[in-house]
Amino acid sequence: MKKTKMRVINRIFSFLAALVLTMGYLPFTSVVFATEFATEPLNNRGSVAGEGAATSVKVDSANATTNLTVKLTAPGETVTIYKLASVSYDTVTKKYLEPRWVTEVDNWLKAYDNYSTDGVIKTAYATPLNLSSASEATWTEFYKYLLYNRSSSGPLNVVEYGSSSSEENGETIYLGKLAPYTDSIHVDNDATELNVTFTNLELGIYGIMVTADSKRFNPVVKDLTPKVNGPEGNYYVDSVYFAELKSAEATIDKKINGQQADAVRMSEVVDFDINITLPTLYADRVTYTRAMDKTYSMYIEDYMSPAFTLYDLNNDGIEDNKDIAFTSTGSLEGTVREPFPTESFEYYEIADSTYDKTGLIEDVDYFRLTDSNVADYTSSTTTLNKLGGYTSGETYYAIKRSAPVYTIDEITTRENADGVECTYIKLNINVGVLKQMIKDDTSGRSYDNAIVTVSYKAIVTDQIKVNSEENYNKATIVYEGTSGVSDTVRGYTYGLQVIKVDGDTDATIAGAQFNLYKELNTYINDKDGSDEFVWAADMKGSAADTLSVTYEEILNDIEENLDESIYYTYEQHMSEAGVTTSGAEYLAGDTVARVFIKYTAGYIDENTQFGGKITSVATEQGVIVSGLDEGNYVLVETKAPSGYNALAEDILFTINRIDNDTAQLEFNGSLTGFYDEYDDETKNLIESGVMTLRVLNFKGLMLPSTGGKGILLFTILGIALTSTTLVLMIARARTRDASSYM
Repeated sequence: MKKTKMRVINRIFSFLAALVLTMGYLPFTSVVFATEFATEPLNNRGSVAGEGAATSVKVDSANATTNLTVKLTAPGETVTIYKLASVSYDTVTKKYLEPRWVTEVDNWLKAYDNYSTDGVIKTAYATPLNLSSASEATWTEFYKYLLYNRSSSGPLNVVEYGSSSSEENGETIYLGKLAPYTDSIHVDNDATELNVTFTNLELGIYGIMVTADSKRFNPVVKDLTPKVNGPEGNYYVDSVYFAELKSAEATIDKKINGQQADAVRMSEVVDFDINITLPTLYADRVTYTRAMDKTYSMYIEDYMSPAFTLYDLNNDGIEDNKDIAFTSTGSLEGTVREPFPTESFEYYEIADSTYDKTGLIEDVDYFRLTDSNVADYTSSTTTLNKLGGYTSGETYYAIKRSAPVYTIDEITTRENADGVECTYIKLNINVGVLKQMIKDDTSGRSYDNAIVTVSYKAIVTDQIKVNSEENYNKATIVYEGTSGVSDTVRGYTYGLQVIKVDGDTDATIAGAQFNLYKELNTYINDKDGSDEFVWAADMKGSAADTLSVTYEEILNDIEENLDESIYYTYEQHMSEAGVTTSGAEYLAGDTVARVFIKYTAGYIDENTQFGGKITSVATEQGVIVSGLDEGNYVLVETKAPSGYNALAEDILFTINRIDNDTAQLEFNGSLTGFYDEYDDETKNLIESGVMTLRVLNFKGLMLPSTGGKGILLFTILGIALTSTTLVLMIARARTRDASSYM
C-alpha cells in the first residue's frame, strides 16, 4: 500500500461555513419541454401538379380524419401507407393527446437493444415527440431501420420482419409485422395522372412506401396530427397533405466507436466505420462516344481532422490505404459481412463505333451488340434501343475490360470546407464492375440496396481540443447528379485543472507534486471463499484495459515501488449486495478492490506530454491536463509544498460521459460537457469539459495518523456553474457505502 496519509482534524467548522455560503450561490434551472410534435416540413401545404394549397380544418373529436395525396414519378408504380403513430382525443379536456406509437412499432422498439433496455423503450425513442427532439441524423436513421432495413448489421424493418420470429417446419415465421393501413394504390402503365389520394385517414403519423419494377424510393414519413392554432386553442389539420417521392438516394451513417459521438482520450485507438446504402445503380448506357466519355462515377471521400491520424492496422510500419477495409453484407437477410474482393473482374463497357479497337480481337476482346445478345453484356437491357444514349443507325460494341470493384487513392492531406488541413481518404467504386458482380451473383445479392462499410482505425492526437466541436470526421458518398450525401462524427475529450492554494490566505502555491490514476479493473474477495481476490470486470474500457496480473501482484508492486508504482488500490467492505459501475456483482460481506492505473495520456497546458505526474504552479490557472476520457480518477499528492502539511486524503473525482439519449434530447448530440458523478440525483453538469480541483494545504499543523489509506469523500462547491471545486479535508472513512459512487 502507499504510505498512510495524515488525517485533518481541525478547520472543519470554517470549511462548513464556506460550504453553507457557497450553497447560496448554486444555480437552479428549469427545463421547458416542447408541447407540440414537430411538423415535418415536406410540402405539407404545398400544391401538387397545379392543385391549390390545402385549407385548415378545425377538428375536435376522436373520429376526425384527413387526406393524403402522393405524387408518383411514373406509371407502373405502387404506393402503400403504414400508420406508425396514432393520436387520441380526451373528451373531458377536449384536447388531443401526444402521438403514441402503434402496437407493432412499440413492440419492435422493445425487441432491439438499440432502442430499449430490458424491454423498456429508451427515452429518446419512447414517443414520436421525443424522437422529433433528437438530431436529424438520429430520426433519419431510426426511420431507415424501421421501414426498410434488410441488413443484419442493424434492426430489421418492421414491415417484413416484425418484432419476433418462430420456426415452423423449418421455415422462419415473422410475427408482429406492421400491416398496410389500407389497400395499396397502383398506377397503371398507361396512366396519365400520377397523383394518388388516400382519403379519410385517421389522424397520426404515416410511412409512405413506393415500389416499381426498376426503381427504389426513399420512404417518406408524414405527420398528419392536429396542431393548436389561434387564441382559443382550437386544433386544426390540413384538408389534404402532400408527399412527393425521390428515387432512393444513398444513405450514409458514420460511426466513431460504434456511435455518432464518443468521449476519447489522447493516444487512444478509435474505430471509424462508414456505413453506406448505395444509390440505385445507374441504368445501362453507352459509356463511350467520340463526343464524351460517360463512364459511371461513384466514390466515397473522408476528411479526418487533425484530432486523429490513421492507425497502422496491418502493422507494416506505414499508415496507408492498406489499413482501410471495404466490406458488405449484400442485401440478403442473415448474410455475414465480408470484404469486397480486391482482385480484378471482367466487365463490359458499351461504346459506339468511334472507340479505338486497335489491337483488339473481335469476339474475344470486343463484341458487336445486337438485340439478340445485348442482354448478355448489360445488366437489364433487352433491346438496343433501350440503352441510355442510343442513336438509331449507330453500331455499338461491348468492350471487355478488367478492373477491381474498388480502389483507394494514396492517403494525402487536403483542406476541407472549413479551411482545416485534414487527412484525406478517397475510395473509388467501379460501378461497371459492381453491376457485373450483381448480375453474376448466384445467391441473388443486390449491392445497390445493401450496406457497404468503409472501416479503419485512428489514433487520437495531441491536436484534440477540450470543450470543442472541432474534433470531427466527415464522410461523403458522391455520385452522379448529386454533390454528395454526408455524415459527420465527433470525438470529445476532457481536462483536469489543479490549482494549489494556501488554506489560510488562498494564495496559489508552487511545488506540490501529484500522481493521477484512472480506475480500470475490479477484483472481488468472496466472504465465504479464500483470501484470494478474483478479477471481476474492467471499467467500461476496451479489452486492452483488462489487466493481466493478479491482485496480489498489484499489491506487491505498490509495496515495492511506492509512489513510483503504476498501480493504486482502494478496498471497500460491502455491507449490502450490489453492482459496481463496471458491472461487477458483489454480495453483502464481500470486499471489492478497485484498481487504478497511472494515467499518462494527454498533455499539460497543450505543450508538454503528460506522464502521469503533476507539479503545481503559483498561478490562478494552475496546471491543466487535457486529453482525459470518462471514468473514475484519483489524484494523489506525493509531495507537499515546502513548509506545508501533506494532504490527509487522496481525491476521487468522476468524469461521467453524457449518455447518448440525453445528448440527443438536450444537447443536440454534443458531449462537450460531462457529469461529475454517476448518481442521477446528485450529479452536476460540468459545461466547460474541465474538472477543476482547488486543493488546499495548511502550514504548521501536525496531523495524527489513522493507520490506513483513505480516500476523500467527494464534497464539491460551486461545480455546476463554475466547474471549480473546493476540496474539504474530512475525517478518513476506511469503508463507505458503495452506492455513493458505484
